[in-house]
Amino acid sequence: MADQVVAFTQQAPSIEVYIFVADEEGDAWFKTNHRFAERPAVDTVKALLDEARSHFSVLYPEVEPADFSVEIAYLDDEKRQPSHRSSDKS
Repeated sequence: MADQVVAFTQQAPSIEVYIFVADEEGDAWFKTNHRFAERPAVDTVKALLDEARSHFSVLYPEVEPADFSVEIAYLDDEKRQPSHRSSDKS
């Protein structure tokens, strides 16, 4: 058994999620991206947005975030479709 090799295959990322958080004027901002093998669940995207808001607050403690956007894009050429984008100015 010691000489057996076990090969692990990992599925290549095919979805990229871009998250953007900014102040109302767009002067203070934080953006990040995450890659997934499959389209992430809504709860996962919400958690990533919450995390981005938290990072924004650390970077700009005196600034109130007002602009939030999430974009989901396919990385595979054959699956490439118009990306889904959600934006909210609160």
